[in-house]
Amino acid sequence: MRENVRKPIRIDRHDYTSEGIYFITICTEGRQYLLAEKIEDQIRFTPIGKLAKESWEKIALPYEGISLSDFVIMPNHIHGIIIFNQAQTEGKIASLFDIIRNYKSYTTHEYYKDKVRSTGNLWQRGYFERVVRYAEMDKVREYIFKNPADWEYDEFYKVESLYKQSM
Repeated sequence: MRENVRKPIRIDRHDYTSEGIYFITICTEGRQYLLAEKIEDQIRFTPIGKLAKESWEKIALPYEGISLSDFVIMPNHIHGIIIFNQAQTEGKIASLFDIIRNYKSYTTHEYYKDKVRSTGNLWQRGYFERVVRYAEMDKVREYIFKNPADWEYDEFYKVESLYKQSM
């Protein structure tokens, strides 16, 4: 009997350290509503949502040639744009995988630091990424900007699991 074999979602033979623009989605484990809640037309962060935001804003600091663009936190996932510039030649060279792994590891560690339960997953395994062509940037930015207003129509929205404070 074969275990669940995950289909690779990365682009075959793509160099994830080279110049490029990436649209990233990272979901919470089980798509639990841990990061924020939508009240009327506003997204309000939970403490872990605030940590996720602050950590995202610092995600590129250790790396030369990495910059951030638009970003949004939703109740059970985040979207962001990471830009790899050609200048990533000196200093610490990172792949997209390295950056996301470090982000998820740091936020998970901080989340469980003061908890009785010190193990578990804050984030689901893996992440989604899409290579963005420069001509598509406005469309991707608009999607990120409008995501909170369109939350009820989002593929990650689940009526049956309304916000739960499980921290």
